[in-house]
Formats: sequence, C-alpha cells, structure tokens
Amino acid sequence: MASRVTAALLAFVLALVVVGCASTGSKRASSTPPARDLETGAAVVDEEGIEVPDASTGDGADAWTAMESEGLTPVFADANDDISFDETRDGSRCEVVDQSPGVGEVVSEGEEIEITIDCAQVDWESEDGPGWEAFSEAYSSGFDDGCQALFDESPDGSLYEDDYEYSVVDCQNLNPGDPSAASDVPTDVPDDPQTVGAEIGELDGCRALFDDQGVWSLNWGDESLTADDCPVGAYVASSPRQPPTAKTKIRHSTKQAGETCVGTQSDGTPITMRIDKGEVNCSGARALWQDFLRRAPSEGAGSSGYTKIEGWGCAAATISDAPRTGSCERLDQSAGFTVYGGE
Repeated sequence: MASRVTAALLAFVLALVVVGCASTGSKRASSTPPARDLETGAAVVDEEGIEVPDASTGDGADAWTAMESEGLTPVFADANDDISFDETRDGSRCEVVDQSPGVGEVVSEGEEIEITIDCAQVDWESEDGPGWEAFSEAYSSGFDDGCQALFDESPDGSLYEDDYEYSVVDCQNLNPGDPSAASDVPTDVPDDPQTVGAEIGELDGCRALFDDQGVWSLNWGDESLTADDCPVGAYVASSPRQPPTAKTKIRHSTKQAGETCVGTQSDGTPITMRIDKGEVNCSGARALWQDFLRRAPSEGAGSSGYTKIEGWGCAAATISDAPRTGSCERLDQSAGFTVYGGE
C-alpha cells in the first residue's frame, strides 16, 4: 500500500515538472524576434542615439522641423556673422548653407544641431535686417550730401528759379528718411548696401527740388543747373542714367589755390580765373563774375565798381593792369580768385 502511494506521488510531481517546462517554453517562443535587414536578413543592432537628418532639403523652417521631429534641438546660426542675429528666428525662405553635426552622424537625443542659414535676401525684401539698415542710413546721409553738392555750385549757397531763392535747407527738408521711397531700390540685396544707398541717396537729393517741387532749372548768374546735371560732380554706378559729359564735369569742378578755371564772359570774351586762396567752385566763380559785370555799372562803388554779392566782394582792375581784369574775394577772406583776359 505504501509503495502504491509513493508511486502516485512521484507521478504527480513528474507531471507538474512537465507542465512547468511546457509553460516556460511557450513564453520564450512568444518573445519579439530581433529586427532584421530586409535585403540581407541580418539582425540589426539597436545602437543608442539618433542619426542626424539632412537639413539642406528645404528652407530654414523645414530644417528646424526636421530636427525637432527626430528629438533633436535645432538652433540657427547666421551665414553673414551678424552679431545681433536671433538664433530662434523664423527660418522661412532662408537658405540653409551648413549644419553641424553633419548628416548621418549619430548623436544623443536632445542634442543641439546648429543650422547655418542665409536670410539676407528675405530680410531685404521685408525691409529689415542689417543690410537694409545700412542701406537706409547711407541713403539718408547721401540724400543730404546730394543737396549740399548741388548748392555748392553757387558761390553764395543760393540757387534761383526766376525770382525765387532756394537754399540747401529747402532741398534737405525733402529727405524722406525712409529709403523705400528712393527712386531705385535694388530688387536683390546688394553686396555693399552702404555704398549703393549713399549713391542712390546722392542722386535723389540732387534731383529732389526738380522732381518734388516742379523746379525746371536752378540758376546763378548765367549758369543753369537741371535734373540732367545730377548727381553733381559724381556718377552713380548703379543708376541707369548716363554719366555726366566731360563738359559737365569740367563745369562742376572745384579748384584750390594755384589752380585755374576757364570760362567765357557774356560778350564772348574768354577768361581765366586763378584761385588765389581757399577752394573755389569753377561754375560758381564764373557765375559770380558775370553777375558782377552786370551789376557793377549801377551798384558798384568807386572806379573799380566794387560790389558785394552774397558773401563776396568783387572789383574790376584798371586798364593798366591788363591782362588782369578784376578779382573776387569772400568777405571772410577764406577764398578768392583773380580774373585774367584770355585762356
């Protein structure tokens, strides 16, 4: 009887062992198999880290999204090294020029990926950014310079249309300040926005009274300036206008002590003006001398017909002083010239 009980118990224990082994085998069989390469069938080792995607397939905004979708931290860098560049700016339409770490490198989750973008053209079209700011400042300054160069043509700083007198302030008051009102804003961001802004501003300043105030010509004595003479004494390379003619350049020249200007009096007599001191604008000197010859007979004092004309004093020479015919000097004695007959 005891042997039968012992045998039964042994059979029961063996059954439990068999059931347990069968259960364990079932669990192992249901475990997830390793990932395998679809072409080779080889098992793929699951490495820790994230493979950096290619950021150059779209604009800056696309690159940003691509990095974030992989669990990485994008940050922008400026291709133009602008110290005020915002690393978190909107990169839409900005060109991606570089990235670091590079494509395919394995990095940790959340690692910072620097995406270098060029937004110069986008900012230019939006009238924003360092390029536009440089253009804007140079344009405003160039505008005032263009006005000043125009009125420097007159020896007394005034130009006239009929009986109306204009000063450089009248011209500079037309400065819009905002270059979006410029006559010729480049479509593409210039390589040198500052130089281009100054050149366009100089042209617009010189033409301001002609374009905005309906002035046809500005005059001093027998000299006349029109919009076609702009910019005075310079040529704006970026402008489609033709450069000044050789005649215009000579007429607008400024000479210093020891140099000479040539011209013709209203009666056709050729004259040469030698600069005795300071700087003298040739066209202004010719106009001043013509005005003196016109006014001296009725306004002049003494045998020399000495006449004060807008900050200058001019007098004729005696016949015995030939070929010298006269001279003019600023009342503050900062500049002066002597007039001779002939060239």
